[in-house]
Order: sequence, then structure tokens, then C-alpha cells
Amino acid sequence: MLQRMELSDVSKPASEIPMPPGLPLLGHALEMKRDILGMVTRARETYGDVMRFRPGPETVYVFCHPDDVEHVLKSPQIYNKDTHPSALIREMTGNSVLVSNGDVWAQQRRMMQPFFTVSRAEALCGMIVEYTNEMLDGWEANAKSGEPIDIASQMMRLTYRVIEKALFGTVTTEGMHEIEEAIGLSLECLYRRASTVFNAPAWMPTPMNRRYRRAKQVIDSRIHEIIEQHSGNANDLLSCLMKATDDETNERMTPQQLRNEMVTLLIGGHETTANAMTWLWYHVSRHAGVEQNLIDEAERVGDLNADSLSALEYTAMVIRESMRIHPPIWISPRNTLQDDEVHGYLIPAKSAVALCQWTTHRHPEFWPDAETFDPGRFEPARMKEMHPFAYFPFGAGPRNCIGQHIAFTEALVITSMIARRFRLRLAPGYRVEVQPGITLRSKYGMRILIEPLK
Repeated sequence: MLQRMELSDVSKPASEIPMPPGLPLLGHALEMKRDILGMVTRARETYGDVMRFRPGPETVYVFCHPDDVEHVLKSPQIYNKDTHPSALIREMTGNSVLVSNGDVWAQQRRMMQPFFTVSRAEALCGMIVEYTNEMLDGWEANAKSGEPIDIASQMMRLTYRVIEKALFGTVTTEGMHEIEEAIGLSLECLYRRASTVFNAPAWMPTPMNRRYRRAKQVIDSRIHEIIEQHSGNANDLLSCLMKATDDETNERMTPQQLRNEMVTLLIGGHETTANAMTWLWYHVSRHAGVEQNLIDEAERVGDLNADSLSALEYTAMVIRESMRIHPPIWISPRNTLQDDEVHGYLIPAKSAVALCQWTTHRHPEFWPDAETFDPGRFEPARMKEMHPFAYFPFGAGPRNCIGQHIAFTEALVITSMIARRFRLRLAPGYRVEVQPGITLRSKYGMRILIEPLK
């Protein structure tokens, strides 16, 4: 790893960091809007592991080398989430654990962490099995008729049911499509505002602002309805957080904090997992050998419970490799609180910084032939030799994703159960296009043909 020095006169100024040619005033804003993933990929190939862009008047510094990723994610005293994207997300989630900083974040994380352990995630296995079976039973008609399914929408609805049950102990039986659409629209609007140089004020009744307000109202009304009707005496996460007390301050969460965390967990807890599962089946449907290995393991392990999850070793490798190529969170913005040195450059305080999972997960030094789908990269022996920050789909360091164990447990169960009952194939001629927003979606969904195994 790079040996870091104290700030000194030998540091090169940030103005010397390589930057692709841009337009006057607009900088790289138009190219980012057209193809931001292609832009950062080409820039890393051309300029190396540190680069800068100007999406308008502001400069953003992008770091791609795992050493630099590690430095940023392990230095919360230097890098926080006081960023423009976080400010927009805060409009929807409030000052939740996702976007808060400093002592406020530390207290929220302390109160929530005990309820997001591996064992608590595995305890959800039975519920995930039940809901997945219900979904798969509904696929039988499509399998007989040859009518494709939209796996993206199917995964959204399934993961929403799972996270709602885990959080609140409830399950939406009506209006599911409205909630699914509201979450997708709200995230799309937030990303458009984050990636556009000149935005109309939030109060102005533009078409996008009106859509966003309607979507937010749908989500808020559902959350408020659940919280108001909740007794707090169950074993779901809301009940646990209602009773949680901070060991250091002896304080409990206020009703507003509960609302903020529930909105964050509801949106993040199903959106990212659903997108990860959508891209997984895209890859599996194109690799018959991988699919057969999944089927063989699913049949060998049989019925799933908390004790049998660890036997899904190959399934776990497939999930990890899919999230390497298509990480649900593809970029992680940060703000610098003070001057810092990164890769020999002096990064000034109050700078916008971004870590890009999309490029780091393709770094040729750590991922040879990076575009090839190869679950073998994540064999246990090879993982031990891996740079710990060459792969960070759930983030890393103190602010890693609090719900990662739930998400991975869910992915294991759903993948294995689908593999045990159906073969999936991308519908012929169907156009697949990556849509980078707050999360990494498939722009046109994912139309899949399904064939029963038996």
C-alpha cells in the first residue's frame, strides 16, 4: 500500500490533477449527462487513478485506486457526507444515518447497529423463503404461456415486501405498484437534480418538482400510517428502534428520527437489493455454466434455513461477482473538512470528492479481464489475497452499509430458490442499458423468459 506522508511542500497542487477537456462554463456537465460511466472509465484509462471533472463551476476529484479509497473511507475526521447529493437525499430522508455527520451520525449508528447483525439477518430466512415461494408460484403461468416477466419489477416488489415486513411487521397488499413507482420516481428526480448544473428551485411547480412532491407524499403517507398504527411491542426493527437507548447519552430516538430512519431503510433496503438481483440474472442468463452450477448447488443444499445458508458458497460467489460488475451504488461522494494529501496531490478543504465503485471494481491491477463475468474471483482463497478496498459494493470503513447483512442474506435465498425452480433467459432482442442514478438500474427493466426445471 501507499505510504502516506504528513502534508508538506512536496505535495502537488490539486490544479495539476489530470482533467479531460471540457466546455466553457458547462465543463463536463453535458458529457456526464450523456454517458457518465463511459466518461469516468475512459478518463481512468487515459489519466490514471486520480482525475478531476467540472460538472459546471464546481470541481470534483475522483479517486480510483484502492489505497486512496481506503484512506478516504477510513478518515471520517477529514471526509464527511456534507455533499450536494446528500443535501438532496436529506430532503426525502431527513437527517438519517445515511446522510448525517459527526456526533449525530455516531449516536444514530450506535443505537441502530445492534439490530443489524448477521444473526438477526439470518433470522429473516424463513420469511424470505415464504415470500419468494409466493412469487415463484406466480411465475408458473408465465412459464406455461411463454410470456416474459420483468425481473426488475419482480425483484422490486419482492424485496419491498421483505424489507417492509422486517422493518414494520406489515405487508402491503394494495397499492404496491404505486409505492414502487413513487420510490423509483423520487430517486430519479433526486439524481437529475444532483447531476444538473442549473436547477429550478424546489418550490417552483415544474413538471419534475411536481412529480417528486407526489412521489414523496406517497412514501411519507405510507410511513406515517405504519408508525401511527404501530404498537412498538413486536420483534420487528421499528419496535426495536422505538425501545433502543443510546448507551452514552441514555437518549431514545425522537418520532422524527424514527420516521427518518424508516424512510431511509425502506427505500435503501429494497432498491439496492432489487437492482443487484436484476443484474445478477442478466449475467446468469448469459452464462450457462454459471447457471448450472447454481442449480446444482441449490438442489444439493435443498430447503433453506438459517443453518444452511453458509452452504451456498458458489451462490455467494455469483452474487459478489455480479455486484462487482454492476455495483448497486456505483459512486460515493464525500466532502473534505480540511486539507489532505491523496496520491501526492494536495486536496483543499471544502472540496467535492468521489470514490467510484464502477471504476475501482474494474481496476486492471486488481481485476484482470475485468469485463468478464467470473465468479471464481471470489473463491475464499482468492478473496484472502484481495486488496480489502478493491471491492466495496456496500461501502467500507466506519460508514459501511448498515443493512448489508440483510441484503446479502436476501440475495442468497432468492437466488438459490429461483435456481432450484426455473431457468431464466433474456428475451430475444431485448435492449439492456445501464441507467446510473442514485442506484444503478436497468433503464428498460429486464424482460426474462422462464422455463421450469421440472
